[in-house]
Amino acid sequence: LDGLQPPLDARDIADLPRREVMLLCTGSQGEPRAALSRIASNDHDVELQENDTIIFSSRVIPGNEKSILQLYNKLVAKGITVITDEQAPGIHVSGHPCRGSPSQCMVKCDICGPTPTWRFPARSSKRWWRKTAP
Repeated sequence: LDGLQPPLDARDIADLPRREVMLLCTGSQGEPRAALSRIASNDHDVELQENDTIIFSSRVIPGNEKSILQLYNKLVAKGITVITDEQAPGIHVSGHPCRGSPSQCMVKCDICGPTPTWRFPARSSKRWWRKTAP
């Protein structure tokens, strides 16, 4: 991410123009203690506003349908635009290891092709971040 500012803490984004903020959050499967569920339930430092957009780049894992639907409904009730792979085919992101870094779980966008433009270590330690840095 050459040329981009380093990531900010969630508490530091309040004064930024909303159109210039993108958050990467855990919880696309409706896990109750993950960031996205907590944000949707007003139990997080991040506050959603009507007309914000949430992009679910994951696919529904069988067995999680109920918790995911509950999460979608919470967001829609707040006036949030929810985009899934139904509205945007090809938006899927993998949380599985990428070719070339089998020991590290990297988020990789399917629409980016075999060599993603951006890689974000997900649920990882600083040790793995350094080991797999480009």
